[in-house]
Amino acid sequence: MSLSFIGVLRIPINYGNEQTGFRNGETETPTNYFKKYKLNRSLEMLKEGKYKISAVAQMVGLTPSYFAKLFQEEFGILPSQYAPPE
Repeated sequence: MSLSFIGVLRIPINYGNEQTGFRNGETETPTNYFKKYKLNRSLEMLKEGKYKISAVAQMVGLTPSYFAKLFQEEFGILPSQYAPPE
């Protein structure tokens, strides 16, 4: 049995807890790794112009408001700069 790509993106992550045991290189926790993965994938989807912000947020398993907050923290811009208007 395999997970679909969207299924992997919807894995819930508690961003407040830093986990040990998994390290990507020497500094990345699983929480940060998957958060960045989700945000980078969402950036790609927004650049395609096929999806609204709320749809992308849902696909990566976040509320639109929390998604916008994390997106701006990671990329320094709002997701609305990449997506068509809602």
